[in-house]
Amino acid sequence: MPLWAGGFLETAQQTLKDQGFYNGPIDGQKNEQTVAAIRRYQIRNGLAVTGELDVDTQRALGVTGAPPPRPTATPPPGGFRDATTLQPNEPANTPTPAPPVEEASAGISEEPPPPSRPVSPIIDGIFLGTPYQDAPPSVQQRIIAGAQYQLMRERFYRGGVDGIYGPATASALRNFQSARRLSPTGRFDVRTLQALDLLSGERRVLPRRSVMPRVYRGEWIRE
Repeated sequence: MPLWAGGFLETAQQTLKDQGFYNGPIDGQKNEQTVAAIRRYQIRNGLAVTGELDVDTQRALGVTGAPPPRPTATPPPGGFRDATTLQPNEPANTPTPAPPVEEASAGISEEPPPPSRPVSPIIDGIFLGTPYQDAPPSVQQRIIAGAQYQLMRERFYRGGVDGIYGPATASALRNFQSARRLSPTGRFDVRTLQALDLLSGERRVLPRRSVMPRVYRGEWIRE
């Protein structure tokens, strides 16, 4: 049962004070400071937290018999002292938080690939050996558009007149060359340009998209 006799309580107060749990007067009185000190002591020593001088607390404090000799004041075991064991105006020793660890990259950082160049509608060497060999791409594209227009009129080509030298244009050009007994190279050599009436200028090239030929179901419609 709890023991609150004056002599034993004074001994308990002194013991608690020596161990850093109590900072009040040694008067053998059960006051709030004494109860709080007993609770701190019980928490620190793994006892039932009752705030009373029960049997286990008396045994731990050594106050079951005559008052023990006053021990030298020492801090509680271990270097860490929480807020329940502090003396007035004594700072708490809190663990220093570890520095934040930077998260590892989820994958290998790679530079993005360089943007690819836009595909030119002009094939290198398509006008080799002709007056249009070194012409600006815009002029060469207009010649291709004129050739597409002429091939469409000759019913060799059924695609769009867009000035882009694609597989359909190349196939139509080879068929045209074969029909005119020219070498089916699929390129605009001088004789092919003459046959298409494109060597003397751009007369056959449509100047605006608004007058481009209309195609219905693969057939050219004469406007």
